[in-house]
Amino acid sequence: MPTPTGPQVFNTLIMSGKETGLYGVPTAANLVVGMNAAVGGYATTAIYHWVTEPSFQPRALRHIPDEGFRGVAGQDFDLIPGPGNGTVGFGGMVYLDSFPHILQNMMGTDSVGSVVNSAYTHQMTAATTPASYTYQWAQGIQAYQFPGTRLTSIRLSFNASDGALTYQAQGTSKLGVALATNPLTTGAANAVGYEYPLDANLTRAAAGWQGMMVIDGTVAGSGGVASVMEGELTFSRQLTPIHSLNGTQDVSLIYAGPLQVQGRLTLDWYDSKALGYFQGNSANALGAVSNPVQLQFTLPSTATGTASGSGSLAAAVITNGVPQPIVFTGTGFTSQMVGGTLTIGSIVTNIIGFTSVTSMTVSGGALGYYNSPSTNTALGSTAYTISYSNRTLAISMQKAAWRQVDIERSGAIYTQVGNITALYTGATWGASATPGDTGPCKVTVVNGYASQY
Repeated sequence: MPTPTGPQVFNTLIMSGKETGLYGVPTAANLVVGMNAAVGGYATTAIYHWVTEPSFQPRALRHIPDEGFRGVAGQDFDLIPGPGNGTVGFGGMVYLDSFPHILQNMMGTDSVGSVVNSAYTHQMTAATTPASYTYQWAQGIQAYQFPGTRLTSIRLSFNASDGALTYQAQGTSKLGVALATNPLTTGAANAVGYEYPLDANLTRAAAGWQGMMVIDGTVAGSGGVASVMEGELTFSRQLTPIHSLNGTQDVSLIYAGPLQVQGRLTLDWYDSKALGYFQGNSANALGAVSNPVQLQFTLPSTATGTASGSGSLAAAVITNGVPQPIVFTGTGFTSQMVGGTLTIGSIVTNIIGFTSVTSMTVSGGALGYYNSPSTNTALGSTAYTISYSNRTLAISMQKAAWRQVDIERSGAIYTQVGNITALYTGATWGASATPGDTGPCKVTVVNGYASQY
């Protein structure tokens, strides 16, 4: 990949890493990009976000005008350096491997269940203090780092007839810092540098039609109930940046308020259930009805298969800072891997940062990267097994209150446009006794990622 030299927007790379220590202090171990000479292979830990709407301001300073009267016909005489912060904004399609990191930046709690058919179930709920993340924004001119980022809103948009599941995120950070090394710049052998498609995770995004809305236990559009045609769900927290008298322009801390979840749904006028929920189901009702509402997107898996591999493994060959790829082919293997476990005999392998002794957790891509063998190793007919599982994102609101439903004309039909608010739920719902207090909603993510987000 050539070194970027201009301001074109396509030269954009967004990465993030969770801060596990003090607030606003980047965790270097979570921001590794590209090569790592110590392991002789790929060791990327930074989370890549493929965005279409970047909007970043590294130093949003509020300079202070000096307007003291000086006996002349002037008003502004000086600009005193003022305090400020960084602003973070980005959006794009939802990829079910990286998007949970964005949700975790808003939610804050992740409980991981045991592995079932190569898949792990993550239960995300609202924490009193959500985790802060460090974001990096690289383009052709200058790369910046935004430590201490907390998100104030995440808006999910979906449409059953058009487009993909998309999101838009907004947040606030400490003042942005210019990076000495641009991650987009390809380094020499064993140097840190981003490469496409070797770094690029090829996981497929979710389409709008792959969603399913369940209202009060019934799938919308089935069982004689109205269809949900399109809509939005918005997660929000009010942020309070704190500036301390410590001789710096930067914020000391950003407090996150309670989590609020609201939605807007457009249904066809097939039945009047949604309108009844808003009206309290009777003319004399005292308030709107609240009932369970769940939005779920599922990317189906490929069936489990066993096949023979082909190709070879070069002995620690690195070209232009990139380990040479191994392409696995055979029955049961597709170019779009959807998550699961891949075992190739007893060979130690590494795909984009997910490494284990005899197997690897795959989050996407048809290329594997060998972790520096000492000698050439021919795969030949070595059998490998691929176990797949569905990837799922489910947003559940146990008490979704219908605060407004309007009947509107939409072309040749009437529609119901409903606004819902997720009420706080302290009691656990469902068969399991965990995760307990789920707040206004819980988010369930099923994929091949074994660690907590």
